[in-house]
This record gives sequence, C-alpha cells and structure tokens, in this order.
Amino acid sequence: MKKLVLFLFALLLISVSVADAAPDRTGHWNVGVNVAGGIPTDDGISAGVQVTGRADYGLNRWLALGFSGGWQGFELDSASGNGITVNGADLTGFPLFADFIFRVPVGDMPYEPYVIAGLGTVIWDVSDTSAFSSTSSADISTEVESSLAFKLGGGLDYFVNNNWILNFEAAYVFNDSDVTFTSSGSSATTSVELDYWTVGGGVKHHF
Repeated sequence: MKKLVLFLFALLLISVSVADAAPDRTGHWNVGVNVAGGIPTDDGISAGVQVTGRADYGLNRWLALGFSGGWQGFELDSASGNGITVNGADLTGFPLFADFIFRVPVGDMPYEPYVIAGLGTVIWDVSDTSAFSSTSSADISTEVESSLAFKLGGGLDYFVNNNWILNFEAAYVFNDSDVTFTSSGSSATTSVELDYWTVGGGVKHHF
C-alpha cells in the first residue's frame, strides 16, 4: 500500500507542470487534508497522530479566512499524585478552529509562506481506563475539560500546478484544558495538561 501511494504521488508530479508562480488566491477556495505528528508538552503523554480537514477563502492577496477540524490520538503514559496512579489511558481529541491566515507572496516563485492563527476548541475523550489504580483501592473517575484553544503556527504552500498544492505546517496549540483523575471516596486528584505541537504536511485543491 505504501509503495502504491508513493507511485501515485510520483506519477502526479510527473504528469503535471509545475506552476511558474503561486497564483493570486483572492476570491478562491483552498480545500485539503493534513496529516501531522502531535507532540504534547506534558512529559506523561506520548506523541500521537493528527488528521485534519481544512478549507480557506482568500479575502485578498495577503489574507484568508478558514476553518479546520479533525481527529487526534495520544496515549497517557503515566500520571501520579495524591495516591493516584494512571497508566496507559487513551486520549482522543477533536480540534475545531476558525483560522486567520496571513500569506507572504514571494514574486514569481511557486511557493508561499504563511502565518496562521486559530481560535476554537478541542473536545477531549478518555478511554481504556483499565490501568487506573489508587493506593486506597477505590475506583477512579475522569473529568475531561474541553475549553477555549488558540493555535499559532507557520507553513509553506507549494504549487505543483495552478490547481494542486503541497502543504507543510508546524503549529503550537495553547489548550486551556485538563484531564483530572479523582479517586472515589476521597478528595485525591491528579491531572495532565493538554498543550501540544503539530508538525506535518498535506495536499490542497485550489479552485
């Protein structure tokens, strides 16, 4: 399967002519998908994968408005404190953002760098809680806080031709959310923070 994807990608590059210059995207839509690695800032959470769909509309040569939404999966390696130990819980997030994009035209080159800022939320879910334990042998419950999130990053759009774009992007998500684990029958709690980096790439269609 991997070889087939690489073959089709190479065929696409061979069969189309590279754009002489990035076109003016004023009044045009870009729609695409991005696959990225997610890197949480909390040491107790392992890196995961994020898949995002996105669309944006060019207001002028420099500015675009868009929206993005997707799925991401992390694994909680460990969290402990106040008599609670948690290992191996799965964290699933559904990020939703309104995006503000500032593009930087570079003359006759077939690429455009950009800065992106997003305002939205990440809806979190916790599963596979069988590894939860506490010193009091009590059950452990979870409370997932989904709240306001802010995204700041930068990237590069490379025009394969006037209709197809290869995209590379890195961003940091400031996510004012926590997962809190509480031992029943006591006030013991421990929590993890959910800020994270994303680094990846994808493809867009310009029309």
